[in-house]
Amino acid sequence: MLWIPLTLAAAFFQNLRSAAQRHLKSQLSDLTAASVRFLFALPFALLWLLILAYGFDMSIPDGSLNFAGWVIGGSIAQILFTFFLLRLFSFSNFAVGTALSKTEAVQVIILEAIILHESITLSATVAIISAFIGVMVMTIGRVRRHPRRSAMIPCQLDFGGATIAGHIIDISIGGIGIKFADDASAIKLEKEYLLHVNSQDLLDNATFSVITRTVPEQTDDTVFGFQYAHQTSLQEEAAFTLFYGDKNAWPRRQQSGLRFGVHNFLTLVRRTLSLGLACGLFLGLSAVLFRGAALSLDDSSLLMRSSFTLVAATLVQTTILIVWLGCFQPTQLRKTLQLWPACIGVGFTGFVASICWFTAFTMTHVAYVRALGQIELVFTFLASVFMFKEKVSKAEVMGVIILAAAIVMLVLEGTV
Repeated sequence: MLWIPLTLAAAFFQNLRSAAQRHLKSQLSDLTAASVRFLFALPFALLWLLILAYGFDMSIPDGSLNFAGWVIGGSIAQILFTFFLLRLFSFSNFAVGTALSKTEAVQVIILEAIILHESITLSATVAIISAFIGVMVMTIGRVRRHPRRSAMIPCQLDFGGATIAGHIIDISIGGIGIKFADDASAIKLEKEYLLHVNSQDLLDNATFSVITRTVPEQTDDTVFGFQYAHQTSLQEEAAFTLFYGDKNAWPRRQQSGLRFGVHNFLTLVRRTLSLGLACGLFLGLSAVLFRGAALSLDDSSLLMRSSFTLVAATLVQTTILIVWLGCFQPTQLRKTLQLWPACIGVGFTGFVASICWFTAFTMTHVAYVRALGQIELVFTFLASVFMFKEKVSKAEVMGVIILAAAIVMLVLEGTV
């Protein structure tokens, strides 16, 4: 039973860590911002281990080559997951990327059977697969309601007889975000400009009016937000084609409801499916290997086994990332020291989330833990409805109901 509140706590603190990390993304590279969770969590993990050893008189395990193999494998798999996830978000809609990474809940069932020779009951398998279906349905509804994806499409802005070169890096049906290579300081809010977009997705280069909308929170690189002035069907057709990368997207615009959402979801998934599956594979693999590492420490208490495994894993990951960043991004390491208050916050919340995950992994099947951890999506949905008063689609409501029912099934199965 204890694995249930531990998993809920892990999901909660993971959300806090992610929120804290978002504040660092405008000041650090993607890899460095992702690495902070490991680099600054290590001191807290070591302190917790010492408290258990000397404050509660728990014996520290000796470890073994077998344990080292589990930990190194799990640490590398988790780093690879982080890398592939960042890569996935750079190519796809954020909601789609998150959904694809959730395939780990299903992949873990197979990984546990192959690596740990552990199996779960049929009813638990049905609950986990149902939870995954719920996540997919929620995502389809969100894609329909908030279509948005990252891109890297060359463009030029006509400005007083001259052109300013840049790239569209963020695109939706309603607007775009552009990062300019040239000086764009003369661009004014609420002004209309002509934008020439170069994309192989269009039959011809599209030229249409855009209006400066907002300047997102960036520090080193300014990204200007533009909103389409939908004055002609040509502009709207260009918006649909650019967003979906599909010349048939415009004729489908009159489709409605779940059918339109499913088709557009599949369109966005098609080019990133392999990355999404890789994310799920490495996230699931890391969790299974960490469970194997903790179970290999037979002569210690539950808390000590999970804590010792966490320290070992964080140490391996910190070493790998410091060497990598030191060789390829040395200035980024110095920036983390300058931003130490925010980095410590990420490290602490990351440590609390990790120790809860590791302890839960040690207590029960990884498949149970990872599937229950998806309850964070339910919390996010409820917050958007009751706190932020956002409108939601029928598909999102259906997905939440399926996911919630699957979690209840899983909890009941896990308590038997």
